[in-house]
Amino acid sequence: SAVHYTEESTTVGVEARDNAASDPVNTIISVKRLLGRSLADVQSRYPSMPYSLTESDNGLPVLQTRGGAKNPIQVSSDILKVLS
Repeated sequence: SAVHYTEESTTVGVEARDNAASDPVNTIISVKRLLGRSLADVQSRYPSMPYSLTESDNGLPVLQTRGGAKNPIQVSSDILKVLS
């Protein structure tokens, strides 16, 4: 699953994945691997991820995108909205 964020829109699926090479920071791919993990765990397990990550108050990762700060649950929600 892939989600691409811009200031104006959110794109999900193949169209979003097509942006991964040109805009990797704002194209989130396979967000499930981040669910339930601390920021420290994510950074140690996946040191080469292109995302701009910060830490939430409870230690979980927050992805900084052009569409705003998104936690893995919010990204997953954006995927599920398209499926419903």
